[in-house]
Amino acid sequence: MQALPHAVVLPVAKLPTLVAMAYKYSVGQPFVYPQNNLSYSANFMHMMFSNPCEEYKVNDVLVRALDRILILHADHEQNASTSTVRLAGSSGANPFACIAAGIACLWGPAHGGANEAALNMLEEIGSVVGRRDGVKRLRHDTLREVRVRVCPSAAAPVWRR
Repeated sequence: MQALPHAVVLPVAKLPTLVAMAYKYSVGQPFVYPQNNLSYSANFMHMMFSNPCEEYKVNDVLVRALDRILILHADHEQNASTSTVRLAGSSGANPFACIAAGIACLWGPAHGGANEAALNMLEEIGSVVGRRDGVKRLRHDTLREVRVRVCPSAAAPVWRR
């Protein structure tokens, strides 16, 4: 029974390496291996943004922000993908199969659409902040948006009718 906890922790531990390797492959850059002296989030950023030709200093502010984002996502409780993983796990299925089921659940537009909507909103914010009237316009538009509709959350679904 000792192998089961290891099988549950292993995918979470390896996820930053797998994601960073997929990203590096997609942009045609060499893989960067994890460093044992870095934290989970710092290691992820190191593997994503460093390259063999120059030294990369991990930004501590971004590491703390990523830590908080991961905590918020982990503390999100019973969303559809979490329920799917727990349901599959309750049948005694292999932990890797359970995680695959949760990932498949994220594929649906009712669950995964919120992350995309939140990213679109962040891109819109970034496009106006640098302009002289940008922050004032952003504040006005945001208040209007809140009155008109619910703003999407990166952690909660946007349910469509």
